[in-house]
Amino acid sequence: MNASLHAANTRAWMPRVFRPVAITALAATLLAGSTPPEVLQFCA
Repeated sequence: MNASLHAANTRAWMPRVFRPVAITALAATLLAGSTPPEVLQFCA
C-alpha cells in the first residue's frame, strides 16, 4: 500500500475513534492537576 495514502486514511479515521478517548483522558488529567508530556504529544 502507498505509505502516504495509508497515512491519509489513518488520519481520517483516527480522530473519530480516539478524540472522545483523548478528551476524556485529558479531562481526567486536568482534574488530577498534572499534564504529562505524553498527553500533550498525543493531542498535538
